[in-house]
Amino acid sequence: MVLEKLYANQRVQMVDDVVWQPTYAPECAQAIWKLVEQGHEGETFHVAGPDRMSMYAFAVEVAKAFNRDAGLIEPVPSTHFPGIAPRPRDTSYDLSKIKRLGIELSGVKEGLRKMGKDRP
Repeated sequence: MVLEKLYANQRVQMVDDVVWQPTYAPECAQAIWKLVEQGHEGETFHVAGPDRMSMYAFAVEVAKAFNRDAGLIEPVPSTHFPGIAPRPRDTSYDLSKIKRLGIELSGVKEGLRKMGKDRP
């Protein structure tokens, strides 16, 4: 959605007061598959990229990665979207368990680079 709007030179509002961990989906799937192959079915793991940031900060990184105008992105508080379920201010994960197994996903910049390479 963000990238589509940026390519259309449309403004986009992004939440700037909730922290999460953007994750490149193909890498997430690969990590889950590795866990299955290693026999960890039924165990709970947090699988995410290592970088913690707001959706606004992520959208700015998307704009940079795809040479779009980051000035089109406006930071807003989560209360700006009353229809969205309330979330904790920090929704990031503890990745220590999965890291002990040698599974680490790319950070945001590398994930976006891979996404750009994989785009049709």
